[in-house]
Amino acid sequence: MLSMRRAGPALFALLIAALAVPAVADVVTFIEAHPEIGTPVGDDPLTRRVLVHRFPYQVVYRLTASEILIVAVAHLKRRPGYWKDRT
Repeated sequence: MLSMRRAGPALFALLIAALAVPAVADVVTFIEAHPEIGTPVGDDPLTRRVLVHRFPYQVVYRLTASEILIVAVAHLKRRPGYWKDRT
């Protein structure tokens, strides 16, 4: 069994990322199937977010007439709102 104390922070971050990527992909697939499922962000009803299950991340996206634009996959605590100028 791998010990996190011996693995170091870089390997730990890599392992977390390997687990989080499929969870983010699941959210994106869910958004594709149900575009209006996300919670509106701020005053703009076209910019929405969905939380990533088991991880402190959110997928922020914007609905347009022809597409769903992924604005950010953002950590919930680190630099909140850094993506807002992208909408």
